[in-house]
Amino acid sequence: MKLEAQDRLEQGMIVLVHSHEFGRIGLASVGGCNRNVLKYEVELRFSSPPPRLRILEDLIRKAAERRAASKPQPAVSPKNFV
Repeated sequence: MKLEAQDRLEQGMIVLVHSHEFGRIGLASVGGCNRNVLKYEVELRFSSPPPRLRILEDLIRKAAERRAASKPQPAVSPKNFV
């Protein structure tokens, strides 16, 4: 799982992952932290996926699928009909 942070987190650091919408997700270790413009991109590693994490990942996946389905489809060109 990746997230953005304002501060740099050291690799191996144990963090408590909390979502305003879903509450406590669980403990994770920082797998990596890279600067990305004004924020840091943090990779988190869970020793075992907490149930709320699975729910959150499922919601993110469904939202991405909805966005992809709602993109305007290209107009069909008359040349394609022979």
